[in-house]
Amino acid sequence: MRAIAIVGLSLLLLGCGGLPNNNLTIQQVVGDQGQLYKLSGQSFTSSKKVLFIHGRYLSETDPNGHTQADVERLFASKLDQLDYVCKQQFGGSFMNSVEVWFYTYNTHQSMVDVATDLAELIQNNPSFRDSEICVIGYSEGGLVAWLLDQRYQLIKGGILLGAPILGSPLADQAKVEAAVNKKFGSGAQDAVHQVVSWLLNGSDDLVNSYPETGRAKSELMMFAGQIDLPVTGFTRHGVDVVCEALDSYIRDLGWQTSNRQAAELAAIIVDVINENELNQQARSSDGIIPITSATFGSNNFRIWEDYDHYDLLSGKDDLILDRATFDWIDHVLHLRPEFASGDSIPTLPEINLNVSARNLLDTVKFAYIKDGQLILADSNFAQQTSIAGDNRYPRFSPDGTSLIWTSNINSGYGIYLLDSNGISSLTNGRYGSLSPDGDQLIFQRSDELLIRDMSTGAEDVIVSGVNITSPPVWWKSLLSNRIYFVHQNSSGTNSLYWVDSDTRDISISSANLMADDCDVIFPFNGYISGVAAADITGGTSKLWLVTGLFGDLSLEVQSNVDQPGFDTHGVERTLKLDQSCQFDTAVTDWETGLYLTGNLDGEIGIYYLDIARLTTTVMDLVAELSQNSSPAQQLSVDDVLKLVVPGGTQLDIKPAPD
Repeated sequence: MRAIAIVGLSLLLLGCGGLPNNNLTIQQVVGDQGQLYKLSGQSFTSSKKVLFIHGRYLSETDPNGHTQADVERLFASKLDQLDYVCKQQFGGSFMNSVEVWFYTYNTHQSMVDVATDLAELIQNNPSFRDSEICVIGYSEGGLVAWLLDQRYQLIKGGILLGAPILGSPLADQAKVEAAVNKKFGSGAQDAVHQVVSWLLNGSDDLVNSYPETGRAKSELMMFAGQIDLPVTGFTRHGVDVVCEALDSYIRDLGWQTSNRQAAELAAIIVDVINENELNQQARSSDGIIPITSATFGSNNFRIWEDYDHYDLLSGKDDLILDRATFDWIDHVLHLRPEFASGDSIPTLPEINLNVSARNLLDTVKFAYIKDGQLILADSNFAQQTSIAGDNRYPRFSPDGTSLIWTSNINSGYGIYLLDSNGISSLTNGRYGSLSPDGDQLIFQRSDELLIRDMSTGAEDVIVSGVNITSPPVWWKSLLSNRIYFVHQNSSGTNSLYWVDSDTRDISISSANLMADDCDVIFPFNGYISGVAAADITGGTSKLWLVTGLFGDLSLEVQSNVDQPGFDTHGVERTLKLDQSCQFDTAVTDWETGLYLTGNLDGEIGIYYLDIARLTTTVMDLVAELSQNSSPAQQLSVDDVLKLVVPGGTQLDIKPAPD
C-alpha cells in the first residue's frame, strides 16, 4: 500500500459520464466557501458529469480551497487507475467518455455552509444545465455529498467513501479521555490525544450528526472500511510507537510508521467508546469512522474488510475498489449502452477498407482497440486499416478467416463480422466469440448468455442472470467441450464459470464456479493452447491457463520489488519488476513470444515480453552467482519488456495457420 501520510484525510474519488452537451462550458466558478473546476485540458463535453469532493487537508489558508493544479495533482493517480479500468471494460479513454469536475473548499468551516455553496455553484453554472451528476466524496467530502443529496435535488447519485454522516466518536474529547483511561491508563492521555488530533486535524464538525431524513433521495452507494483490532501487543508500548512516529513527522524527520498503526490505535478507542452498543458495526470502524456512520441512510453499501480510512482513498493501489466505483457510476449514469430492443441492430457507418476483405484478412495478424478504434495490423504492427467509433473486444475465428467485435453506436450494442464478403451486422448484443468450428456465436444480450446459429440465426439461452466482463471462450478438447465466462455479481466481484456447450436455459446459480477473483478470460493459441485468465490484486498480476495440456501454467508479474528477477517453480513463473505494473491479458504469438496488455509505470499499452532473452539473461545471472561472484549485470526491464503499441488494449492475435 502506498503511504499517504501527508495527504491524510483529504481528497475524494472517481468519475464517469456520457452524452454530448452543447451548452457553454464554464471551466471555473468561485463561490463563498469553495471553487468548482473542470478537469484542465478536457475538451470533451457531456451531460453526464462526475464531481469529485475531497476531505480534510492537513493545512489550509485559502478561504476558497486549493488551486486547480493542487487538486488535480492529488487525483492524478486515481484518474489514471480509472482510465485503465475504462479502457479495459469499454476500450476507450475515461477522460473521453465523461466530464470530470472537482469542488475544493476550505475544510475548516461548517459542512452545511459548504454544501449550500456547492449547490449554488451548480445551480448558477450553465455547464451543469440539464446534466446528470454523480458525486464522489471522500471523508468529509462524503458528508458534503450527503447534505447535497438531502437538501437539494441536484444529483442523480454517487459514492460516499468513509463519510462521517453520524460523525465520529473520536471528535468527542470527553469520550476519548474516558476510553483512554479505561484502556491504557491516564498516563497515555497526552500521547493518544496527539495521535487523534493528527487524525482528525481539527475536525470539530465531526462531533455533529447529520441524519437529515434518514434515507438517501438519490442513488447513493456507501463504502465503509473495517479493520480488525490488534489482538495482542498493542498496549501502552503501541501508543508510544505511534506517538514517536508522529513527533518525527511533525519535526520534518519523516513519517516513520504506517498510517495503519495510527488507524489501529484510533479503532481501539472507537471500540471502547461504543462498547455498550448492541450493533457490532457501531464498534467496528476504519480507524476514524464507525461503519454505522459511514453506511447510514442507504440500502446500497459495501463494507471493505481490512481497509482503513486511508485505504478507501488509495484503494491499496489495487483495482478492486476502482472497478466497484466505476461500476456504480455506470449504474447511476448508465454509461454502458442499453441493448437494442427486438431484432434492431445499430447500423454501422459506411467503412472503406481500402483493400478487399479477403486480402485484408490474409495480411492482418493483430487486432486491438485504441481510444475506441478497432485497428487491424500486420505482423510488424503496421496498421492496415482502422474502424472508428466505440469498439470493443475483437476476436478472430478459430481458423483466422473472420473477425467479430462489439461496437457501441448511438447508445446501442451490436456485434459485427468481418469476413471475405466484407463487414456485416450479426445481432444486437455484446462480447461475442465463435465456436471452435465457427458455426455458432456466443454472446450476451440483456442478462442472458446466448448461442446463435450463424447460418439460420436461431438463438437459445445458455445461462440467464449474467453480466459478463469480456467475450466468453469456447474450448473443445478430447475430454471436454465447454464454454467459459467471467460473471460480475451485484457486489462487483468477478468470478470464472463454465458450462458444457450443450447446456441450455439455466440460471447463473446452476453454472459451475471455477475461480473467484478472476477479472478477464481470453483464448491462448500457439505452441501452448488453452483458456487463460487474469487476476489483478494490488501490485501483482497473475495470468494462468485454466484448461489445456499445460493447465495451471502461470505467469505472475510483481511490481515495485527491490530486486528485479525471473523465477521458475514447476509450472509457475514469476517476473519481478522494479516499476509499477498491471497486466490483464497475455496473448501468445505463434511466431515469436508473448504479448501483454496493461499498464507499466503509468504507460497503458501493448507490451512484448521477450521470453527467450529473459530466460538467457536469468541463466547468465545464475551462472555468475554460482561462481561466487557478484553478477556483472542486473535484469533490466527495458531488455525484456518492450512497449509496442502505446494506448493499445484488448489485443487478439490471429490463430496460427494449420
